[in-house]
Amino acid sequence: MAKMQHDLETAPQVLDRLLERIQARTARVGVIGLGYVGLPLLLLFEESGFEVVGFDADPAKVDALTRGESYIRHNGVDRVQQSFGSRRASATTTFDALTSCDAVIVCVPTPLGNHREPDLKYIRMTAEAIAENLRLGQLIVLSRRHIRAPPAKSCCRGSKLAVWFAAVISFWRSRRNAKIRETSSSTRRRFQRSSGESMTRR
Repeated sequence: MAKMQHDLETAPQVLDRLLERIQARTARVGVIGLGYVGLPLLLLFEESGFEVVGFDADPAKVDALTRGESYIRHNGVDRVQQSFGSRRASATTTFDALTSCDAVIVCVPTPLGNHREPDLKYIRMTAEAIAENLRLGQLIVLSRRHIRAPPAKSCCRGSKLAVWFAAVISFWRSRRNAKIRETSSSTRRRFQRSSGESMTRR
């Protein structure tokens, strides 16, 4: 309870620091999904002066960008070479680097099924990866490109998707913390048992 109260008290200060870093262009931005939405976004952030890290599960995309090659026609090779040659932009398949990002933008695909319903498995997998590396003060953004609905319904559906996305992150975060507590308790019990046996032998 005391920790929760402390977090609530410091939340405005954490937000102020994040806003200051964004305004000063010192915030580190992460873009998850380097397709036709994510890659142009990554290039724009780098060209605006931000340090940006691109995340993608496809090693071929990451290798191509690292070599300065573009796999999307309307993103010229010159832009990619300039951004990734500036040392402000990088790409990786390792989601551990999410911890170092101040803002994370999710741009993973949501392909349509047989009944034109969006497949949210990539968003769910991304939420799990974020939950494993989440820290206080991070800004998480789910791209509205995922909302496939008429304009009148897009706001409502977008809100529901955002709530669901946050709930998935919270669920996997709780599971990870529970595993950590279980491991710590198990280690403590083994240590106590070992210490007791040692004292008995003496």
